Amino acid sequence: DVDIVIAHSLAAEAPVAHPRLVSTHLVREPLDIAMSPDHPLARHPEVTPDQVAACAWIGVPAGYPFDSVLLAIEQATGRALDVRQRVRDNRLVEALVAGGDHLAVLPRFTTPTGAGIVLRPLAGIPTGRHVFALQRPDRAERRAAQRVMDALRRVAASFSAPEAGRGPAVPPRPTLEE
Repeated sequence: DVDIVIAHSLAAEAPVAHPRLVSTHLVREPLDIAMSPDHPLARHPEVTPDQVAACAWIGVPAGYPFDSVLLAIEQATGRALDVRQRVRDNRLVEALVAGGDHLAVLPRFTTPTGAGIVLRPLAGIPTGRHVFALQRPDRAERRAAQRVMDALRRVAASFSAPEAGRGPAVPPRPTLEE
């Protein structure tokens, strides 16, 4: 019933290995540590596993993809994290982080920042998700779907600049308008 499905995976491979789907890798989106601008760690350009291990967390349900970052922090530090709440809605996570002193894992490009939330890269632990567009071949041939895919590729390319040296800054949000 849809022309294009946007999906994500922590692996670089397409999330669905089905011969009747066209899968287009759009972008690798880093997963950062989110906090309020008043949090003591917000003054750092990046944070380390040891710095964040002592903090209270808002997490996703166990087994959800972003939870793998929390598990990696625990493994790197040898400490269990203090996860106070587990929710699966990123907008709710953003609100909880903005309104308190908890940390969370949120995606860099698609998390609104500036109004109560800052993002910091996590040093020493590779984090990120791969964003894909999935289509049935017959839908991929439609001119309208091709135009949307062209726009998605342009937007994704604007975020694909080398991450080194960019720090926690999020580039301006391009639009899909032509």
